[in-house]
Amino acid sequence: MPDITPELRQRVLNVLDSSLTDLQKLAAKKKPPPGYLGFQHVQNRLEQSRGAVKEFADRKSLVNELKRLDDTVSKVGGGGDVAPAAQRLRSALATLLKELQSG
Repeated sequence: MPDITPELRQRVLNVLDSSLTDLQKLAAKKKPPPGYLGFQHVQNRLEQSRGAVKEFADRKSLVNELKRLDDTVSKVGGGGDVAPAAQRLRSALATLLKELQSG
């Protein structure tokens, strides 16, 4: 039985969308040098997670996906121009995960 409400799903999607917008604005502002792929890696992973979240019906799958996203971002976004957006995303994910795991 599904235990993800439409409201919860939308809240998670809103966080992912907001983070994606933040990332894109920062990339436009920073204009990373050729060969720097930090922004693209984080963007790709955010988009993958967004697509996955749309399909999940259970909280465990949602939590696992958000943890995987956080793990990827921690490895890719730890330094360089993408770091500020990555840190904000990780903070938002930590808040979501705390709520999801306590409820």
